[in-house]
Amino acid sequence: MKEQIVLGSNKSDVETQLDRWLRENPAINVLRVHHQPRREPHTLLTRLGGRNVPRFSITVEYEEGDVS
Repeated sequence: MKEQIVLGSNKSDVETQLDRWLRENPAINVLRVHHQPRREPHTLLTRLGGRNVPRFSITVEYEEGDVS
């Protein structure tokens, strides 16, 4: 099992990024998606970075599909 953390600047952006990541990776078998976006902790980067710094995340647990 592998884990992917999808980041976004707000709740709707992180949902959009999740949809994009899933479309770009059709060969994976999604085991679990933690749909509730988590707010990332404030850091110096979020204070200085303005609106474009990722502030929310969603975790996806998956297995890679067969490559044969």
